[in-house]
Amino acid sequence: MNAEKLPEGKATAPITVPFNLVVGVAYDVTPRLKLSADFQYIGWSSYDTLKVHFANPAYQDINSPKMYRNSYILRFGGKYEVASNLSVAAGILFDKSPVKPKYINPSLPDANRLGFSVGINYKLTRNFEADLGYLFIRGQQTTVTNSKEDYTEGNSPFNGTYNTSASLLSFSLSYSF
Repeated sequence: MNAEKLPEGKATAPITVPFNLVVGVAYDVTPRLKLSADFQYIGWSSYDTLKVHFANPAYQDINSPKMYRNSYILRFGGKYEVASNLSVAAGILFDKSPVKPKYINPSLPDANRLGFSVGINYKLTRNFEADLGYLFIRGQQTTVTNSKEDYTEGNSPFNGTYNTSASLLSFSLSYSF
């Protein structure tokens, strides 16, 4: 495949969505403090290859091996009611990467991740509330020395050291009937 330009025209790419199993528990430590934990198991091994078929025969189809492995996410959190109309929350998560190092590429560098979150909820009225949240995720540094990914016709596989992080800020307004 020529990495310079993606072809124009129709293409299909069937993808099997992995199964998810989530088990969680929450406990009211006091009337104002709730602690929770959950475990999520994801069947990523069903995603073994990304296949893209181009309708135009002038373009070569893509068969990109992914060879994902099943993974899991652990989450722990707490919510504290400061007042009847104000609560704060915090949490931590660990997300095990499904991607084997030799299949990592810059389009979506992946690694085991550790995340920390904080949030605040304010009830403006009985039916109207506002939420503000922040999540910081830091990926484990990953070094690839035997990359199987190569879209440059054999010139340069994606070997290297990958560092990832993300900061996500969210704000929402909710109205309940």
